Amino acid sequence: MEISRSACVVGAGMIGRHHAASLLASGFSVTVVDPINPNIPDIKWFDNLKQNIISQNEVFIISTTAEYHFEIVRSISKSQIAKIIIIEKPLFCNRSEYLEFNSEMSRSKHKVICNVPYFYHDELHRLKSSTGLGLVKKYSAYGSNWGMACNILHDISIVDVLSHTHSLELFNLTSDISSIKESKRVGYLEVFGSVGFLLNNIPVNLICNENGPLEKVIEIEFERGSVKIDLFAEIITKRLHNNKTATDRFITARASETTGFVVEQLMAGNNVLPEVSRYSSVSLQIYEMFAKSLGSASRNLLDYPFS
Repeated sequence: MEISRSACVVGAGMIGRHHAASLLASGFSVTVVDPINPNIPDIKWFDNLKQNIISQNEVFIISTTAEYHFEIVRSISKSQIAKIIIIEKPLFCNRSEYLEFNSEMSRSKHKVICNVPYFYHDELHRLKSSTGLGLVKKYSAYGSNWGMACNILHDISIVDVLSHTHSLELFNLTSDISSIKESKRVGYLEVFGSVGFLLNNIPVNLICNENGPLEKVIEIEFERGSVKIDLFAEIITKRLHNNKTATDRFITARASETTGFVVEQLMAGNNVLPEVSRYSSVSLQIYEMFAKSLGSASRNLLDYPFS
């Protein structure tokens, strides 16, 4: 088996199956680890992550429930051979895991990646390189039924792509949580209401209502124009200060279509996704804010399993 073309997907739910299918289509030898055999043709299945599986694979995608993420990362990171580890959102479940990750991974040779696909979206990179719009001045998103707890990392990644900075700094967090409900992802909660903060000195405002159609619209103000993205309608509209407008498609490919390509890019040394260490501190700040808003301010753990 060639280690350079071997990948392991830990967790074979819906998203894990998509990852496995894309990797197979890209020519990878794929191992899936899950307590239940997903019966995916042409993959090797194991019910737990054994040491020989870690040794035989260079790339790992962790798509389990978040409560298992940290221990899986820790198990893989004991390898003496550098690995690429991609983690689905949310990254971890409590404060101690975030802090231990930041401490341990700062000395690690492994590349631990956060799976936020807007980070490599072609249209956003075209906006970034555009000389007509200038710098980002304000970011806002509104809509209903998408839940802020999980989606908020997508918003952060979009600002990250567009803001031309080497690090992320988050200040002035405020929130007004109007409701929570059980997510369709078993064991998680969705959060609804409003959140505001400064990210790299860019004002960010998010509003998500529980009731209404599935909708998310992003509005970005630049120095010399603005951009509106309707994520579910898959439309982007750009307006310059001379009132010239242009509308185009804004299509985000599914994991089943892009995972193989993304993994190949990461293996080649291309930073198409951000490292978890870049997002872990801001993630902890946000999830602690949600926990405090919901009454667990005196507890060390993030007792609410936000999706």
